[in-house]
Amino acid sequence: PFEYLPPGTRPAAFFQGELVFLRRSVALLKTEAQWSRAGRRLCPDAVPLRQVAKRALPARGLFAGGRAGGRSWRRTQFRNPVLQDERREEERREKERTDGREEVTEREKIGLYGEWQTEEKPPPEVENGLLPDNGHGNIEVGKLGQVPIGAVHISLTDFHCSASSSSLASSSSGKQATPLSVASLGGALVAAAVKCGVEFKPAVVAFERKSVSLSAPAWVPVRDGVVVLEADEARVREAWREEREKREEAAEKRRRKREAREREDTLKQWRVFCRALLFWKSREAEQRLDGGREDGERV
Repeated sequence: PFEYLPPGTRPAAFFQGELVFLRRSVALLKTEAQWSRAGRRLCPDAVPLRQVAKRALPARGLFAGGRAGGRSWRRTQFRNPVLQDERREEERREKERTDGREEVTEREKIGLYGEWQTEEKPPPEVENGLLPDNGHGNIEVGKLGQVPIGAVHISLTDFHCSASSSSLASSSSGKQATPLSVASLGGALVAAAVKCGVEFKPAVVAFERKSVSLSAPAWVPVRDGVVVLEADEARVREAWREEREKREEAAEKRRRKREAREREDTLKQWRVFCRALLFWKSREAEQRLDGGREDGERV
């Protein structure tokens, strides 16, 4: 992490010709994207306090078997000498390509800012019945931003799902229980909004770092419900209730069928076991009977 002393910070002492500051006076510097994820935006006159090189994503190396994966190049190059030569050649070409080009160096750097250079994001407004998004088709709410004026956030946190996501899991007290998972419950809400034909956008409440398949870890949005216009909230909630009841009924039918199938499989296994047990009991009785006959004939 990069740190900086905010303007106006007073030193706590003067020791051997050096100013000494308290640890709590030191502030962290973040990029514009990181401050945006914290629900803040840069001030118009903000100037980056530091310029650092962009951290490239880990390269997709090749495993010893030739399969592409998401491990970083540094972990794979020591296992495969071919990757070492390719890495050196790539670094040489990159150095030749960027040698003497300052604009490339500037483009590869990113600015860092302090919290005193930011401000809270103002709530956006609904214009002409259209919901403003973040440029990716989502609306950031909660700690990331405020719900647009004239809109409302319909969340999934009012329900205690059977398979809750780690990012949305919380205490289940006072919540309505449902056999649906978070994905199914959210799908029912989206289906209800589509069925009503209203303007809506998925709501993003956080970002978490995940590895998708074999790719390198990346920031993935955590969605929680949708954002709709205030005038459409009642219609969407009613349609959501109907869709939720329909899916819960289907889930209950699947559960009963699964339990009946498991019960039948268990009974089949017990029948096979009992038949095998009776067979071996009859064999033992026949062997004892045959042994008694042989003893009688000898006498």
